[in-house]
Amino acid sequence: MKIIWYGTASIAFESNKKRILFDPFVPLRGSKVATKLTDYIGYKEIFVTHGHFDHISDIPKLIERSSSAYIYCTKTPADTLMKSGVPRHNIRLVRPGESFTAAGFYLRLWQGRHADLEVASDVVFSPRIFRYAANLPVALSRHLSYQENGETLVYEILADGKRVLLLGSMNLADGIDYPDSCDVLILPYVGYKDNLAQAEKIISRLGPKKVILDHWDDTFPPLTDTVDTSAIESRYTDIEIIKPEHKKPIEI
Repeated sequence: MKIIWYGTASIAFESNKKRILFDPFVPLRGSKVATKLTDYIGYKEIFVTHGHFDHISDIPKLIERSSSAYIYCTKTPADTLMKSGVPRHNIRLVRPGESFTAAGFYLRLWQGRHADLEVASDVVFSPRIFRYAANLPVALSRHLSYQENGETLVYEILADGKRVLLLGSMNLADGIDYPDSCDVLILPYVGYKDNLAQAEKIISRLGPKKVILDHWDDTFPPLTDTVDTSAIESRYTDIEIIKPEHKKPIEI
């Protein structure tokens, strides 16, 4: 199995020439991330972890170019996408507890929980607000229009004898017995003033063999900035922490 990171939470999986894609997103102007909408053309099975704009807002444009693709998502992002022009027949509603096969991958869905977004106040007082002021109307409008509504998912993905847990945000729901000891945990490393402390809680609970960090990059300035990942990269000696490069496949 190969894992390709396109930036933010955009993750693709490849196995036996078959591919699935999660949370496609095109960075806003000013980002150093070079992902383009054309990078996603050809993916026919597209999965959504939750309905925030940085996870779904470019899907309508993608469907215009790839009208045979299916979008797997919960009700809130489905409603948002249909209001944005995505035809109902392109959407497959899913919910926690379901399991199914898509493009040769076996997937199970678990209830997740969104990060607490403790860093939001820091953005307001950042000088980047002025530097990237042109992005603000778009970002703020999308932030208000694209709701999560408590529907963040955790995906369990199985192929080639490997098991991956992909978190939609850096948090877990209480009282759920998630599968542990997975081969790879994909962890969005953002959302807290102390990201390491939150990551440690999750890693301790799930016990992965490897961790791939995503969502740490600056893809929609000025609402984001590059997250310092050095603390978690040096924290573990028994678990491999992988900070991926954009579009460079990782073999697992």
